[in-house]
This record gives sequence, structure tokens and C-alpha cells, in this order.
Amino acid sequence: MSKIGLTLSGGGVRGFFHSGFLHALNEKKINIDIISGTSAGAIAGALFSAGVNQHEVMERFPKRIRSLFYEPSLLIRTKFNPTSILRQYMDEFLGGLTIEQLAIPIKINAVNIATGDTEIFQTGDVVEAVMASCAIPGVFNSFHSNGNIYVDGGLTMNLPASTIRYDCDILIGVNLLPFKERSYEKLPGKRHLIQRSVDIYHKHNNKSDEALCDVVISPKKLSRYPTYNTTNKAKLFDLGYEVGHKINFRKILKESR
Repeated sequence: MSKIGLTLSGGGVRGFFHSGFLHALNEKKINIDIISGTSAGAIAGALFSAGVNQHEVMERFPKRIRSLFYEPSLLIRTKFNPTSILRQYMDEFLGGLTIEQLAIPIKINAVNIATGDTEIFQTGDVVEAVMASCAIPGVFNSFHSNGNIYVDGGLTMNLPASTIRYDCDILIGVNLLPFKERSYEKLPGKRHLIQRSVDIYHKHNNKSDEALCDVVISPKKLSRYPTYNTTNKAKLFDLGYEVGHKINFRKILKESR
């Protein structure tokens, strides 16, 4: 029987698309044998690996986080600090668990800020691995562990297909950051220009890993939803669920044999 791998990209709040997609996989009884995830993909992948109900993943996400960005004056107040809130949320589901205890093997990547290299977590405390992987610079605090400082894994590998390509026969990739072409008559404002630069970076950063996947799910509709606005979580979940149910996985499995 073919082993199925699933690689889940980062993409901020668009990670709720992962939750809906995974819920569809459960309903269709598609058994995943190994997972890799970066940032939002690490969150979704770890929760799925632990058997957490995906509706709960969405519904229990803290309402206090309407956006992942806050004024600096609020960041010093723990109850409004996105890092503290996310840590508490993950602890409610996965506190005390190690990666080895999860039902489905998972590899989580983060970047060691000192060496600039990607490091893969496949053993140890699962919440710590997730917090390291999603430490988006300027949004979440960097993560400290054993004298090392880690930041978001998406800086070097946002769709970590290469980490599990040789651990499975069929690899499904879910990329939350489809690139949308635009027309410009003049240079956009600074904030838009920074975001556009990030989009262009991820377009090229993801190419080699997308090429390693047998199937890539990255619907253009995802571009409608800001990556840091949590008010769209239900819409993103529904979109992921809809896309997951439309895919003929049985056909994919049959053609791969």
C-alpha cells in the first residue's frame, strides 16, 4: 500500500484552510502516514497528528486575537501578547506531549537565527517545536531553546516538501500563498510594497518544493484573505473543507501505483 505524505505551508491565519482541508481528509478516510509543516502548517499538522477535532481547532482559537499585529504598547501586556495567547492555545491541546507520542509522525522546521540554517524537529516537546516554527519576526517573539534562538521556518522553507519526500510514495502539498499577478501604474505605498516583496520571495522560495509534490493544492481564492486577520477563520475553514472534498484522492492513489 502506498504511503501518503502531507506537507503544509505557512501562511498566517490562512492556516484555518489547513484545518478545513484536514477535516475533509478525515471524512473521506484518507490515511496520512507522515506530515511536515512550517509555521501555520506546523500548528495544523501537529494538532491533526494528535487527533484533535478540526472544528475545535477553529472554534477555540482565541477571540482576543483579531489581528496578529498590535501596537507596541500592548505587546508588554501578557493577555494581549500574541505569543502568550498562542502558547496557551497550543498547550490546551498538546501540552505535555512529545512529537514521538503523536499518532502520525511529523517533521517541523524552524530557522536557527545564529547559523541561518533550517533545523528539523522530529523529537521532543511538540508545543516548543511549533512555537519555534511560527515565531514570525515582528509578530511573535523569537523562541529560545538550549541556548539557540529560533524564528519562523518559512524564512528558508515555507513548504517543507523536501523533509519528507523520501519518507512517502505520494506527497500532497498545501500551499497557502498562491501568487497573484497584479497591474501597477506606479510604485505602491511602503506597506504594500513590503508585502508584495514577501509574496514574490515566497513565489520563488516555494518552487523547488512544489516540484517535489505529486499534488499541490493552492487555490487562488486564498489570495482574498489577509494573512493576519483572524475574522475570516470560518470562511477559510469552509474553503479548505470544500477543496478537500472536491479532490479525487482515490484516483490519485490509483494513478500512482
